[in-house]
Amino acid sequence: MSSFVPTNYFMAQRWAKEQLQGTDIDPSAPQFLLQQSHGWDATHLLLHNRDEMPAGEVDWWKDAITRLLNHEPAQYIVGQAPFYGRTFKVNENVLIPEAETAELIDWVLQEMPSRPLKVLDLGTGSGVIGITLALERPNWHVSLSDISPAALAVAQENMAKFNLELPLIKSDLFENIDQQYDLIVTNPPYIDPDDTIFTENSTRQDRGKQSYADKYFYQYLFLCSHEGQDIFDGAAHKIIQDNKERGDLAPDCLHIIMDDEKMMNHSFTHYGFLDTYRKYFKNSGVLRVKNPIYGYTAVRGKSSFLHIKSSSLAVGVKLGESYCDIRNFIPQALEEKEKGCVLKGTAEGWFYLPFEQSPGTSDWWKMDHSRRERLINSQVETQVQVEELEDGLELTIRTQGLDRIPMRLELNIPAGTTVAHDAFWLKAAAGEGMILRDGIVTLEHEGKRMTAGPGFGEHEFQGHYSGEEINTEGYTIYCNAYTPFERKFTIRTVG
Repeated sequence: MSSFVPTNYFMAQRWAKEQLQGTDIDPSAPQFLLQQSHGWDATHLLLHNRDEMPAGEVDWWKDAITRLLNHEPAQYIVGQAPFYGRTFKVNENVLIPEAETAELIDWVLQEMPSRPLKVLDLGTGSGVIGITLALERPNWHVSLSDISPAALAVAQENMAKFNLELPLIKSDLFENIDQQYDLIVTNPPYIDPDDTIFTENSTRQDRGKQSYADKYFYQYLFLCSHEGQDIFDGAAHKIIQDNKERGDLAPDCLHIIMDDEKMMNHSFTHYGFLDTYRKYFKNSGVLRVKNPIYGYTAVRGKSSFLHIKSSSLAVGVKLGESYCDIRNFIPQALEEKEKGCVLKGTAEGWFYLPFEQSPGTSDWWKMDHSRRERLINSQVETQVQVEELEDGLELTIRTQGLDRIPMRLELNIPAGTTVAHDAFWLKAAAGEGMILRDGIVTLEHEGKRMTAGPGFGEHEFQGHYSGEEINTEGYTIYCNAYTPFERKFTIRTVG
């Protein structure tokens, strides 16, 4: 690691970016560290860019980046993680809550009656599920259980933070559970079309990495052996059979299975995950759709708002929008349609009004600009309509408002993908990109193909301001236009 004496937070972030260059670590992790440690949002981080970083924080920052380089999740470094509008304590003894966890909360709140219920959060970890349910439904009687005393200690701290007193039970699954419950909640993963866990929305250091559902095998096995549901029987059978065929280490759960007679004696009768489903989690703003040809996920509140996958070929979709302190289109609304969805967002341009009282300094970078009001003087409205086709998706992108903002449709594809066009052929390299000015490209990765286009290229700006999210792990295909515009773009599977 290079020597480092920063002058301000901007230089600290630039140095961190240099350290993470060429790694598979989430490039937004340094910004997350600063925002969480100071309680800033993205705008305030930009406002404090030129503030001097105190000497004590410099030492912490260098250590924090070293821990990132050792693949320690940023949430563990700051000791907290945002979830469902609240912030919870986390450490290495518990898992970090994900968007899929919020989807589970949504489903429970939507599907279960609001009358008093007895609820068990099985394998509670940090307690985010049970605590959130208790806060959202104060008349529910929620209990938390986990085999790990260290995890229960974290759950206890989170309960205290929200002034809750919920029963804590140390139990290996149902070993010490001696009550009947109206609802038992546990947290399985979302499975992509290639049978891997969806990690593109992950806030841990596993975003975009290939991971299988092996560690959840015993949960599915428990459900099918005790509840007799075919869907869980097929899932459990597929997880363990595929694990065997890949030659991977078996899931570390034999001690759990041996302690449960029904799990030990269960015989599988089905095989496979669901081929077709559609589920919209309104509160979390996540739409999951899968058919036998492809699957996709649309996400509200994220710059990477759309992911389509067929087998191992995955394409992520973003819109670059360098305007005032805005760097990407982040949909503020997601509306489900019969065959697709609509994502909408408004970016606002602004400038500071004068200080009402003296700022106490003539140095702009040392002024406390949070004391100043902002005047909104312009805006750009963006809408992305996603229409499901038999073999893929058609995107209709519309913008209106301020003229001549350079926007970018960005397709993020895996490094190593072959990109073929009537005029060229190339092998996609990590961290690189190109502007597709016209025509259709064919993408091929591990034997699976998709087409994307038609391209458009009214300008060459690919984003270079501070705060830009850089795709260092994959390859980026840009299609560029000035506002206002309306463009159609399709992503289709082939064969």
